[in-house]
Amino acid sequence: MAEKNISRKHVVARLMTSAVYVDEGPYWNVLTEDEPSIRTTIEEMGLKLVVDHELGMGYIRPLNQAEEEEVVVAGFAPIPKVIPTKPLGYHTSLLCALLRHALQEHDDNSVETKYLYLEEDKIIEMLQPFMPETSDQKKLRREVSKVINRLEEIGVLHKLANRSEDIYRVEPIIRAKIPIESLQTLLARLVAHNQAKGAEASEESPTEAAK
Repeated sequence: MAEKNISRKHVVARLMTSAVYVDEGPYWNVLTEDEPSIRTTIEEMGLKLVVDHELGMGYIRPLNQAEEEEVVVAGFAPIPKVIPTKPLGYHTSLLCALLRHALQEHDDNSVETKYLYLEEDKIIEMLQPFMPETSDQKKLRREVSKVINRLEEIGVLHKLANRSEDIYRVEPIIRAKIPIESLQTLLARLVAHNQAKGAEASEESPTEAAK
């Protein structure tokens, strides 16, 4: 069967849901060849197109605060958000940071593949020290699965199809979401938050036991 053509519309639709990568030949070709026109379309929706040739990916992002202020200063009403900002939550943000750290280690040490692949058990192992203590492994897996599903929704993780066990690819878009220069600061803040929660729980436990 002949390979189907990819149009500009296909690329815009893909950008609305995920990133476009350099190894996605037809999509990347259309994106880079028709970048000015696609950029205009994206900006008409109140969004920004980013094409990073060094990282080999294109993606869209909402306007930042400064860009939103420019619109208002120019005399226009604020642009409605096409992509509402949703807080990720503590464990989701933490797993993002842990995956970004793991990807950086992979980039520094691996010569076999540019992608980082992780089994679900490995992801659980990474996040478990920061989850509420429990001896119920099924409950732990359910809770971590919720976090993994959220990262799939935002395009950070991609579950490989037709596998006997759950294996995920860490998508390159995480490099844009968490620049390496801000990674250690983010990790330190999230770990400190977890330690503070643990200290609060320890202080409250005698009171809870007395009830």
